[in-house]
Amino acid sequence: MKKTKIMMLCGMAAVLASCGGGTDIKGYAVTDDLEYIPFVDVNDCLVYVNPDNGEVNDKLTGDPYTTNSLFHEGYTFGDGGRVYSLFVNKQGEQLGGENAYYGSATAFNEGLAWVTPEDSCLRVIDTNGEVQFTFQQAERAYAFNEGMAVFINAEDRYGIVDKNGEVVVVPRWTEVVPVVVDGLIAVKDGNGFGLYDINEEKMLITGMETVGVDFDRIDKSVYDPNFSFYRNYIDAIKQGRIPVENKGDKWGIIDKEGKYVINPQFSEIIPDGDGYAFRNGDTWGWCDSEGKYVINPQFGDVRPFNGRDLTPAFDDGADLWGLIDREGRWQVNPQFGRIDPFMPNGLAIAFDNTTEAYGLINDEGEWVVNPQFKELVYFGNNDRLIARDDSYLAGLIDMEGTYIVNPKYSDYISDIKYNLSGYGCNTAAYSQYVDVDAYVNAIGQMLEKLNSLQTAGDLKQAFGLEERAFSKYGGIDGYIYSNKLKGLAASVSVRRVNAWNRTRSGWSYKYTFNPDVMLDGNFTLSVYFPGGFRVSERQASVIEKFKSKYGYDPETKYINVQGLRSVKMTYDEDSPVSMRNEIVFTVDRGDDTD
Repeated sequence: MKKTKIMMLCGMAAVLASCGGGTDIKGYAVTDDLEYIPFVDVNDCLVYVNPDNGEVNDKLTGDPYTTNSLFHEGYTFGDGGRVYSLFVNKQGEQLGGENAYYGSATAFNEGLAWVTPEDSCLRVIDTNGEVQFTFQQAERAYAFNEGMAVFINAEDRYGIVDKNGEVVVVPRWTEVVPVVVDGLIAVKDGNGFGLYDINEEKMLITGMETVGVDFDRIDKSVYDPNFSFYRNYIDAIKQGRIPVENKGDKWGIIDKEGKYVINPQFSEIIPDGDGYAFRNGDTWGWCDSEGKYVINPQFGDVRPFNGRDLTPAFDDGADLWGLIDREGRWQVNPQFGRIDPFMPNGLAIAFDNTTEAYGLINDEGEWVVNPQFKELVYFGNNDRLIARDDSYLAGLIDMEGTYIVNPKYSDYISDIKYNLSGYGCNTAAYSQYVDVDAYVNAIGQMLEKLNSLQTAGDLKQAFGLEERAFSKYGGIDGYIYSNKLKGLAASVSVRRVNAWNRTRSGWSYKYTFNPDVMLDGNFTLSVYFPGGFRVSERQASVIEKFKSKYGYDPETKYINVQGLRSVKMTYDEDSPVSMRNEIVFTVDRGDDTD
């Protein structure tokens, strides 16, 4: 069988990155499909390994410097960023055939994924590759949860669409945590963050600094064993014990109705079993479901109990980790350089300062697997860990420290390390659609506006200019940004106009803007396509469509705009398309001037 290449550039950029505004959270989809684990071999090629027996799935392979994900709903998923994305099953078969590449896509969740064919708008496909609907109004869309998906439009406003393509909430919010949980979503309105009830169509609480999740923790979650987006946010909402931070930087807990269960009083709070781990200042402790202290804050750092009788805690004085019980008493004295949360099998990854290596300990603090590894990673398989040896090559060991897969791989895919936190699998896809006609019309409308402008005040109002755009020495060079169409900007200039009245005031002059000063009918309109927007890559299409609509004469460079005597259109035709970032229109309205 022909091997299907899984080719894509690394897509692990932007964690809490703003992209056109708002919050871009990746990866609330945790997978339990761990039949194959993606490693990178010494030739920088992708290799899928069965963790039970170490066998390589030779139907899956990847080119050098590529990356992919764990399997989600039957498909491994690659985020190719600006290149392409694709889906491949365990038989090495590419969803939709060998030519089914996407400019952007999400992993599957609830049987659906957002995809963007090249130069097209977002659409939703099922696990058979069938298109369910297209959605042109979305600039970015997030994976489905509970049959709904969050999207952001061209005005940087977030809304919600259902799996049938019907808009459930029209775009209105400036920021969101883009996942719907039990019909609730954390959003930001004019008062701050709040919790919105989709079914009741109302805010349950507002005016908060943060709802549900500490963004700083997301940003560093790979280093923070306490953080799980799935547990700390999704499960917290499902359980009706939602962390919120008020404007005074204090955290409390609200229920699903937006009512306080624990008033804001902590520097940080994390759900842990029936109670909470909390931080006050620099020290951690625990409280019950009503906020009453169970263990006084006294530890420099802690791990959640997660239903166990013991948990790791850090002693600032000793600068070491040990194990405490539910009354805060040391059951294993501080002696470790680090201890991660206990795994479901009752063991914990620990670091030994003496050997500078990782091993496994039990709840009595005894080494079950002696410290001998440069790294150990728990990824959800209770019988296997990723391990690096002294040469920093990666393999797989069992819980007795025996290699199941010898250390021979140069790396493992970062999706593995993020999997347990529910933070790492790509859940955002981006539109590649550019409405060429909209940009052509917007430029034409700016030109047509010039036909009716008589005074400086008319010009100021028509183009949204500030008074300071008008020079006190005559003329104007005003810069305009289009708020409706991303990636389109312009400047308008007029000659021989002084829109300021000047009166002497002591040793200086006082200037007053005079909106009634007449214009002479000669303008220069410069249109720009700033980099970083899709239209900058499609500007050649915009230029050609504009020339066709307005009857461009290649010899004279003139176009026909109703009401204007002459309009000359110039741009650098010899430059590469990527450099054609300015079109200059020289306009003569035909007014009688001196």
